[in-house]
Amino acid sequence: MKQFTHIRLLATAALALSIGLVPLSARADNGGTGAAAAAPSTAASAAAGQASTSPETDGVIVTLTNTAERELQSLGDGRANGDISMLDSSSTFQELDQAGLDVTQQITTADGDIALEVQPEQGVSDQEALEDALELDSVESAQLNYVYNLIEPVIDEPLASAASTDAARAATSAGEVSTLAVDQMPNDPWAKNSNPDEDPNQYYLYSSHFVEAWNMAKADADVTVAVLDSGVMLDHDDLKANILTSLAWDSYYNKALAGDGDNVGHGTHVAGIIAATANNSIGIAGGSYNANILPVKVFSDDASPKSNTTAIISAYQYIMTLVSSGAVDNLHVINMSLGYYGSDINDRLLEETIRTARNDYRIATVCAAGNGNKVDTAYTENIYPADFEECIAVTALTPTGSNVAFSDYNEAKDISAPGASIWSTYLRDTTIGNVKFGKYNRMTGTSMASPMVSAAAALMFAQNPDATVDQVCQALYATAEPVVDAENDRSELSGSHGALNVAAALVELQNIIDASQFPDVKPGDWFYDAVLDITRRGIMNGYDDGTGTFGPNNDLLREQAAAVFYNYLGKSDTSAPRAPHKDVLDDWYTVGVNWAYDKGYINGFSDEVFGVGQPLTREQLCCIFANILASEDEVENVDMTKFEAMPDADKTSSWARKSVAWCINKVLINGVDVDGERQIQPDVNCSRGMMAALLSSAIKFGLI
Repeated sequence: MKQFTHIRLLATAALALSIGLVPLSARADNGGTGAAAAAPSTAASAAAGQASTSPETDGVIVTLTNTAERELQSLGDGRANGDISMLDSSSTFQELDQAGLDVTQQITTADGDIALEVQPEQGVSDQEALEDALELDSVESAQLNYVYNLIEPVIDEPLASAASTDAARAATSAGEVSTLAVDQMPNDPWAKNSNPDEDPNQYYLYSSHFVEAWNMAKADADVTVAVLDSGVMLDHDDLKANILTSLAWDSYYNKALAGDGDNVGHGTHVAGIIAATANNSIGIAGGSYNANILPVKVFSDDASPKSNTTAIISAYQYIMTLVSSGAVDNLHVINMSLGYYGSDINDRLLEETIRTARNDYRIATVCAAGNGNKVDTAYTENIYPADFEECIAVTALTPTGSNVAFSDYNEAKDISAPGASIWSTYLRDTTIGNVKFGKYNRMTGTSMASPMVSAAAALMFAQNPDATVDQVCQALYATAEPVVDAENDRSELSGSHGALNVAAALVELQNIIDASQFPDVKPGDWFYDAVLDITRRGIMNGYDDGTGTFGPNNDLLREQAAAVFYNYLGKSDTSAPRAPHKDVLDDWYTVGVNWAYDKGYINGFSDEVFGVGQPLTREQLCCIFANILASEDEVENVDMTKFEAMPDADKTSSWARKSVAWCINKVLINGVDVDGERQIQPDVNCSRGMMAALLSSAIKFGLI
């Protein structure tokens, strides 16, 4: 759980980046399984749940002084096409060269400054090069270029229950029944199977409530998710309709993503969880229901793929340029599965870039939380960038909702999602025995859990395109369900708010958006739920004075009360004659006062004075409710027992006593807590928040 402002919200994108990385130094060849390099063994790198690894780096990144930056800008910009040869003659490059630092790439920092990736000469360590760089006149600051690697999943062997090709390709539901109407449920065969014990299936669409969420929102190309990964197979039959192929990019080699697009398979699997084409009659349906996918490859083509700070920052800059230019104006989610363990990491440039994407571009970064030793041990050490404050770190759950044993945990984790035995798209055909599954595979790990949250964020931004990342996070965290796991109980040790519930998060986000219009109505306020309810129904509104406030603690005026009841019960009835009171002028409240007076719901102080501008007391409001809801006989013959038991009943005006008693019996009011004693406080002015609460309760309980 990051140091985020967590608030109680009703339980009923900017881009989301999903990241999962591990230290390259701890990896070894995995024997050609098609995933990434294998995780370190328990003996080699797991000690009491800690990943024992020292930082691996790939050179140094230097940020230049203003003078050096102006010089380079006068000679050309090597960031546009990767050609930095035009800058060789600059005094900055010459100074770096004399220091034994070879410039290999030019990038842009989050502040818009020029930064250079430099490599030391042979025999000089990166740390020594860092110290040398900081002594140069042209260098403003410098940091190490950290190495990141894939957080690798476990490739599962499908269950024996899928006994034929027909079963694999045309699986039907064998468990929970969808709550969607038949014509709304996508026709993808595997999406119909919610049973995790029968392959192939998409149980996670049901356990995380994607199926219900599709009743409320579908991405349908209205949101783009960037997948920063090993690439994505561009021509996969179940993905290609949703891939922005012309914009696919390789930020590691600074070129367009070409060929198959993915020679590892990890990014293709992640992309399918997010946005495999829904309703195309084949394979699976991505959780976002047809978000666009922007593939951005951030890894090398080596047998053990690696990434680094430069490649990831370049990917972010590419994405933010697309957004700024309008080429992709709906990109709100980025998914990554890469990381680096360690408490001593100081990747300031990457963290600042992620923060800029979040705050300035409304892009949420969702990250895989780490896979421990991939067998039975979870690490509690921080993994970056997932554990950066700005990122959403996602841990993995089993089909039964318990924690995957090797899924990392610590206080920096944020939310949990299904990550075990996840079927999704893959770059090669999978055949087990005589069963052909096509280009799909089943994997386990936090790299499968993070795209679940990315897909959820895509739906949330589709529903509310102007939402902020903070609002999306608030909704996700407030509606997360408790993880019950007696064997691997992490409730007191993990920052995860609980298991993803997409449908509830969509409802909660709408509540947050609705409430955000009033700066004086905050989650946790006693009137919060009621104000949301009443304003959503159009019964009450805020002040039209430029402040945008609701005024929950302000006195409810008599003409406001008339307008409130008219808005709910009057149904635009304008037939009432003009009220006789001289203080009822032609104003916003006139129709409401005329209606309320004509119906006998609100009388004036006299035949000539209605009391416009005067506050309404609690006993007066009780009289209005009784006038509207009760017959004369009910009020006249009301049981006075509960009323007379109230300690301040004698303060109630004689003309209001029976109406107040009726409201108490109907539990419309139950008194105000004063030093542990419930009091009627009949002569106290009614606030606007109180009015909202009373009317909302009356509506919900069917009294009005």
